[in-house]
Amino acid sequence: MTNGVKAFYLHGHGDNPLILRTPTDMDALVDALVEQTWENRVAALYHLDHPVNALGLPDHELEIAVDPDTRTGALRYMGAWQGQGGTWYSQGNSGKTGTVLHFFMGSDNEWPADSEIPLGTVRAAVKEFLTTAGQRPTNVTWQPHWTMVHDSYPYAEC
Repeated sequence: MTNGVKAFYLHGHGDNPLILRTPTDMDALVDALVEQTWENRVAALYHLDHPVNALGLPDHELEIAVDPDTRTGALRYMGAWQGQGGTWYSQGNSGKTGTVLHFFMGSDNEWPADSEIPLGTVRAAVKEFLTTAGQRPTNVTWQPHWTMVHDSYPYAEC
């Protein structure tokens, strides 16, 4: 049994994040995001069992974004994977290019247009994140951050 995942998607969550402990809780989170207005359809997740950095802060983050109109979502994972730190986005099969905007905590954020994946895949990924103590989900094809916006990014961590 895990301690769970802290989730933030509403402004009030800064002082009182949701604590999600079961796969059913993770499904409920995705369902809640689908029902939100555009400015609250992204959630940041931090696993309570995952190590913290020297400052006592999470050394990882999984963001999920949803689009109820297309019944898709997207993922962004920041942290270590196979010994390297970085930022990765889900890789979808839409064939879209460019970027899409997701609004999180008062800021527009560009995500790759081809990061959209089915909501069922998003659900499976957040459940895996819960059960693996915050590891990057393996049911998703990932693309590094620097391929997202510009071909000329000199490094993956921006």
